[in-house]
Amino acid sequence: MPGQGGAGWWPSSMNKATLWLVIFTALFVGKVSGENTGLQIEIRPQRNEVKNTEVVLVDTKISNRGKEDVPIHVWICSYDQNWSSDNVFAVIEGISCGKNFIKTVNLKPGESYESPLSVMVSVLAEELLMEEVTFRLGFRSVTYEAPQGTGEAVWSNPITIKVKER
Repeated sequence: MPGQGGAGWWPSSMNKATLWLVIFTALFVGKVSGENTGLQIEIRPQRNEVKNTEVVLVDTKISNRGKEDVPIHVWICSYDQNWSSDNVFAVIEGISCGKNFIKTVNLKPGESYESPLSVMVSVLAEELLMEEVTFRLGFRSVTYEAPQGTGEAVWSNPITIKVKER
């Protein structure tokens, strides 16, 4: 009986199954969904100042800081689909191309994948008093079934872009 010690603390058979499911999920599923474990994202703007609604190229660097190989999956043309911004005033711009496909890059420990990304800094009229926009970019691997990325984003360092008047 509960509260009297002994084996009363052990869950019922239904709860035991749930407990084992939770343990199994924590031990094994985390390895699958934690595909980005060990990744570090660094971004650097090619310019630190833009006019409102102007596009700035941002160099992205995805590095494997872990001890095991990490596969990442990136779009060849629409690399922008791998990324999200944490600020509504920093909008990731896409490009068009003739043939787009997913490329698998196997990052060994210490290796990096680098590619530029176009980001438009666009401040609304009522917010034009903002002199700068600070944002981070989040990376997700993609699949054909999930073209906008899967799993949790791995976030970059923050960067700040000064916004000049139009």
